[in-house]
Amino acid sequence: MDKDFDHMDAQIRDAEAAGRFDLAADLRKLIFESHPQNDDVLAGYVEALLRLGKADKALDACDRAIAMMPTSSYPWRKRAVVQFNFLNNPAAAEASLKAGLEVYPSDAESHLMLADLSFQTLDFDAARHHGSRAAEIGDSRVVLRARHRFLDDHEGAVEVAFGILAARPTDVEALTQCGISLFMLGRLEEGASYLYRAAEHEPHRGDVIFPLANILLLLGDTKAGWRHYEMLVDKGLLTKSAPPVLTTYHDRLWRGQSLENKRILVLSYLGLGDSLMYARYARSLKAAGAHVTFCVRPELKRLFNELEGVDNLLTAWPVENWSEYDYWIFDNLLPPRFGASEGNVPARLDGYIKLRSRVGTELPTASHSHRDRLRIGLCWDTAPTHFTGRARSLAPEDLQPLAEIANVDWFALQKRPVVPDFTARSGLSIVDHSHDWTDFYDAAVFASTLDLTISICSAPIHLAGALGLPAWVMVGAPEWRWGRQGDHSPWYPHVRIFRQMERGGWRSVTEAVRVALELERGSLLQSYG
Repeated sequence: MDKDFDHMDAQIRDAEAAGRFDLAADLRKLIFESHPQNDDVLAGYVEALLRLGKADKALDACDRAIAMMPTSSYPWRKRAVVQFNFLNNPAAAEASLKAGLEVYPSDAESHLMLADLSFQTLDFDAARHHGSRAAEIGDSRVVLRARHRFLDDHEGAVEVAFGILAARPTDVEALTQCGISLFMLGRLEEGASYLYRAAEHEPHRGDVIFPLANILLLLGDTKAGWRHYEMLVDKGLLTKSAPPVLTTYHDRLWRGQSLENKRILVLSYLGLGDSLMYARYARSLKAAGAHVTFCVRPELKRLFNELEGVDNLLTAWPVENWSEYDYWIFDNLLPPRFGASEGNVPARLDGYIKLRSRVGTELPTASHSHRDRLRIGLCWDTAPTHFTGRARSLAPEDLQPLAEIANVDWFALQKRPVVPDFTARSGLSIVDHSHDWTDFYDAAVFASTLDLTISICSAPIHLAGALGLPAWVMVGAPEWRWGRQGDHSPWYPHVRIFRQMERGGWRSVTEAVRVALELERGSLLQSYG
């Protein structure tokens, strides 16, 4: 890497600054042709190709680097990133990482990436295996991530983070993971302090914004909590990670101005459950005089046709017609616009989505004449995309107390597959009709025929809450919408909350649910209507 390289590197920076990404890619290719074994050169070239949408050519570059007998596992790891993130091919990404480990069997980064890939594809045994291996052979940074994310060892993660921060006090990764692990250990104030330190250096990181806002709201500092969520629409963040239309029309972000005779575009931004929760604000927007357009994921469209206050529904961002709207906003920022910072929540005991036409609501496996049996929908598992990882989900064994309750027909209220040995591990015989549902409207019709929904903090509990159906929620790691204590939340006053007595202690939750079901069987049966 000589003066010619330095000169070309300067040319690349100039081309990128001028928006000439095609020229920058061509220049990076020239450097790569001369130095195919250099990891930094490969990284720059691959990123340039991905910026131009040329994922296949990026793979070709990784393959060429691999063919040149690389001096590290990086080309295999980079190839896996392209395959997983850009070509949606997890199997190929896994094969690439394993091929790299055949050449470099003690490469901790590859084990860590395999743990992450396994985690995202729901193979948690493999995630733990590779996470354990990474923790055995990796440096402190790798050990911290493995303990924090894949081994559920938050005590160990905090200890490692303290060691890293003693040497590098501004290490944002260590500050972030330390803050989240402290939160998971119930040390909320201490966790917030580390996340605040991380935010001082990188305020736009999602893995800082969400846990910090969650902790602040849990601690009752609602103004600060919602203020941190506002970082999601900071122009600096949107410029780096969002479609250009959001920065082009950033001045049209709704900040609370009068909506009389205005057109507002509400964008679903987070998960399906969040979209269901924030849908309550459609009435508020309409009452303020707005013409209201909601943009939601396709699986919510038919259900949201039943939502009062919405004038128009979209399932894709109206990039070409954005100028037709006076304002836009992410749906998760509606609460502070309507007083949530002061504790004002539009709670509706009877729900805010009404199914006006119910077609095919009879359950094929249950007869209404046998009213000695409860019909209960159950959701116990969810994707580990939340910053708390698997802390929301129960293992089948955790459900065993529910199997002690006689005369209950259990129905799966989740799209996630029921593991083959579920009955043997949980003791529950569960009926799964989810394959018959095309969207959330079908799920809503089904849920409305049940006596009760019991769910973790996932989309089914928000669906039941939005519909005003009888529902109980099982809460693991604390979440702001359920608060830290009490049996009810202002967001869903009719939903009863069952909390863990100690971190990870799901048995105490399902035991409490079992007792409550035994005591309230009669009232639940009578309430069906």
